[in-house]
Amino acid sequence: MRKAEYQALEQKIAVDDCAWVPLFEEKRVYCTSDRVANFVPHWAGYGDFYVSDVTMAEQTTTDGK
Repeated sequence: MRKAEYQALEQKIAVDDCAWVPLFEEKRVYCTSDRVANFVPHWAGYGDFYVSDVTMAEQTTTDGK
């Protein structure tokens, strides 16, 4: 009887309530320029994002060419 109650309590705490704490967090850094448009990193910081909508403007020189 007591074992079944402990198992039910373990199920509630460990699985249903998800009582877990992340041990670390990775920082992601993205570099862009004024020429890059439509770049949106993944909300969770994943590095495997799609770049199909990312565009780049043509580079112009300082003399206007």
